[in-house]
Amino acid sequence: SYKGTFTTNGYNSDTAILETLADANITVSGGMISADKEFSIYNTLGKDVTALNGSLLPGIYVITLDEDRVKVMVK
Repeated sequence: SYKGTFTTNGYNSDTAILETLADANITVSGGMISADKEFSIYNTLGKDVTALNGSLLPGIYVITLDEDRVKVMVK
């Protein structure tokens, strides 16, 4: 589990997180994030790192699915 405050460096519509639950099933395993719908992955600096999926370094990422934003942690 992760406890603490999550912020990004600057506001970006792709990484802005609302306190809601995503309407999707998201899993994280072995540096790979998967979901049951199209998504993009952003690091905490707001950079799109979707192309690195499968070899993501440990850390916090923001997943965008349609209008939903979800933060996930890769161990």
